[in-house]
Amino acid sequence: MGFRKRTMAGSPTSSNDEHDIEVMFPLHHEISSDSTDDENPAQPTCFCDSPTRQSEPPISRTANPQSPSEQDLLVLKGSLPLSYGDHHSHSSRPNLFLIGFAMVAMAAVFLSRSSVNFVSNQVTTLTANRDHLNDKLRKATRDLYMLKRELSAVDILMEDQAMVDSKGSPDEGSHQLQLNELNALQSRIRGLEETSVNMKRLVQTTSRQQILEKYGGGVKQVEMELVFPDGKEGPTKFVIAIDDNLMPHSSFTFLEMVSSGLMDGCSFILNALHVLKAAPLPYDGSSAAAKARAFTELGLESVAFKEYSDSFPHTKYTVGFAADGSPSFFINTEDNTEIHVGDPCFGRIIEGFDTIKRLEASPTRNGIWFAKRIGIKKARVL
Repeated sequence: MGFRKRTMAGSPTSSNDEHDIEVMFPLHHEISSDSTDDENPAQPTCFCDSPTRQSEPPISRTANPQSPSEQDLLVLKGSLPLSYGDHHSHSSRPNLFLIGFAMVAMAAVFLSRSSVNFVSNQVTTLTANRDHLNDKLRKATRDLYMLKRELSAVDILMEDQAMVDSKGSPDEGSHQLQLNELNALQSRIRGLEETSVNMKRLVQTTSRQQILEKYGGGVKQVEMELVFPDGKEGPTKFVIAIDDNLMPHSSFTFLEMVSSGLMDGCSFILNALHVLKAAPLPYDGSSAAAKARAFTELGLESVAFKEYSDSFPHTKYTVGFAADGSPSFFINTEDNTEIHVGDPCFGRIIEGFDTIKRLEASPTRNGIWFAKRIGIKKARVL
C-alpha cells in the first residue's frame, strides 16, 4: 500500500507562473509494472467545464517510495480512537435515557396539573353549592320566623275573639274561619321546619366533604398568636382542636375564616359572663368597615344556621360562635352549658392555657371591655 502522485501542469501560482504540482494520493495496493492500470489507463478527471481543462493531458500516477507500508498503517489504525459510528452508538445510550426520563417527567407534570385542576374545579363547585344552600337555608329560616309571628298574631286574635264570645253570643262562622286559618298556618310551619331540617343536614354533609378535600382527615388544629398591648414578655400562643365530626358546618366556616387570613388583625374585645370574646375589629386602628366587608365578600360573615349538638356543650375552655351568628367567637372560661344552649360550639383549647390565663387577667373597663384591644397577630391551620 502506498501513495500515488499526480502531476498537474499549468496550475497558476501567486506569481502567475506555470509549473507542475505534485499531489500525493494514497493507494490501496502497490502498482506493479504489469498492472492493468497501465494497459487501461483511467480517463482524466474533469475538474471544471472549461474546454481548455478537458484537453489537458492525463495525470500520471506513480508509487511514492516514501509511502508507509501496510503494516505501519495497521499499527497506526490500532492507535487511532474509536470511529464516529462506535462513539455515536455508545453516546446515544445516555441520550436515549435522558429523553425517556424527560418524557416521564413531562407526563408526571401533566398528570399532576390535571389532578390539581380537577380538585380545584370540584372545590369551586362545592363552594358554589354551599353558598346556594346557605342562601336557601337563610330564606327558609326567615320564612319560618315570619310564619311563627303570624301564628302568634292569630293566637292573640283568637284569644280576643274568645273574650268577645264569652261576653256576647258566639259567632260560629267567624270562629270556624279563624280555626281554619290557624290550621293552615300550622301546616305551613311544619312543612318549613321539615324543609329546614333537610337543608341543614345537606349543608352539614357538604361541609364534611369540603373539609376532607381541603384540610384532609384527622383532627384539625388552629394556632393563634396574640399581641398584648402591655408589650411585656410572656406567653402569646394557644391551639384550638376543631371537632368537624359533630359540628361540620361551624368547623368548616371557622377553618375558612382562618385559612383565608380573615382572623389576622381581629381582636379580643371583652371579658364578661365567663367568656373571652373576639370580634372582627382591628386592633391596629385600621378600618373596621373594611374588615367586616372582607368577611362578607367571601361569604363568611356568619354561619348559615346555628348548629348545635348536645354531645358538645359549652364546657370550660371550649370555643363557640356568638349567638348573633356573626364572625365573632368566644372562649368559655367556665362551664357555660346552660347559658349557651343552642349556640354553636366547635372547638376546644388543647395548648396555651397560660396564654388564656394571661388574656383573662388583662385589665378591663367596668369589668367587661378590655381597656385596650388584644390583637390576633396571626391565625393558621396546623
